[in-house]
Amino acid sequence: MRPEAEILTVLERKPAWFFESFATYLISGGLGGIGRSIARRMAQRGVKHLILLSRFGPRTEAAHTLLRELQDLGVEVEILVADIADGPLPKGKLSELSRRIPPIKGCIQSSMVLADCPFESMSYSQWRTAIEPKVQGTFNLHTILPKGMDLFLMLSSIGGAIGSTTQANYAAGCSYQDTLAHHRVSVGEKATTFDLGFMLDDGVLTENSKMMTILKRTGYLVGITQQELYALLEHHCNPSQGLSTPLKTQVVIGIDVPASLKAKSIRTPVFMRRPPFRHFYNMRSALPSKGDDDKSNKESNELSISKVLASVKSLEEAAGKISHSLMAKLSRALAIPAENLDSSKAMHTYGVDSLVAVELRNWFVQTLDADVAIFELLGNATFQDIGVLVAGKSRLVLELLNNSQKGEDDKAA
Repeated sequence: MRPEAEILTVLERKPAWFFESFATYLISGGLGGIGRSIARRMAQRGVKHLILLSRFGPRTEAAHTLLRELQDLGVEVEILVADIADGPLPKGKLSELSRRIPPIKGCIQSSMVLADCPFESMSYSQWRTAIEPKVQGTFNLHTILPKGMDLFLMLSSIGGAIGSTTQANYAAGCSYQDTLAHHRVSVGEKATTFDLGFMLDDGVLTENSKMMTILKRTGYLVGITQQELYALLEHHCNPSQGLSTPLKTQVVIGIDVPASLKAKSIRTPVFMRRPPFRHFYNMRSALPSKGDDDKSNKESNELSISKVLASVKSLEEAAGKISHSLMAKLSRALAIPAENLDSSKAMHTYGVDSLVAVELRNWFVQTLDADVAIFELLGNATFQDIGVLVAGKSRLVLELLNNSQKGEDDKAA
């Protein structure tokens, strides 16, 4: 070996702490994607007794793989098959388990069920489907489990803080979890909520590429990696952590700051104008700023429709330009070459569903001052149909046509 040779060394990091070995920890939703990931991490941190609460039990290969891995790590696992929203059932089963397991010292609530639908057409059944695991299920854990635990962690969502397209039911449930965390802390109990953005490696979105694409395209939501989730757990699951405070019990992660959005030439979302988010404007970006006068191609592509319409002379001309702009937007949004789109075909044939329709509705409101119902964008509506519909409802188009007519009248005079 030459004296000047460089040697690559890998330093082994020893964990700063371990979970108590003679204690039991419960993970509600423990056989789901994120639940499995958390169970593995807890086993690596010394957990020897786990209760994995699941509505259906280990019915997937991923669940069986997890159980084998935990067994190899020396973890005793109890599978509790129950609907956490049905209070008496999990309470009775936990009472039976408590006779043969160490005391429960911690809980992670990761249960969730989605029933996405625009609120205006959401049924009561859909509302309950998503809200019950978050509200009734979390409340049941709060009341059933022992007092004085070292850990009561709820996996909530950023949707509870900023709203979530077609997920009013889920967002309401997440808001409840945030409120319950504040309540528990106020009465001297441990509690933390992780208001997570979208997970890149685990969770339901890994199986829903369309929704993942939509969330990434917002620009202001930042994907969360498995390692970032582990870092949160590393800090908040530490048994030596004292009682939290109201300001620290709700952890929001997954939103970019206005300075970064500006550097990326992305429009700042409306919710950031609200008081709870105003301090974001004091945060710096790790990205170089492009300055106030820089105009992004993305922004001009999506928002210059008002400039395109500035010279229209008739409603029919406006409808055609709106239809063309709509096709250009969906070409980018759905990753379909523009030449493959036919303006005379129904939009749903290209994958326009309720999620995309909500995004389009918001776009029409923001750029054209046109209030279009979700159901009008679905069904058999073609790009041409939507162009005519939006042109007829747009206050901007009406104003432009009135100004154009007034100009013609002035010239004639």
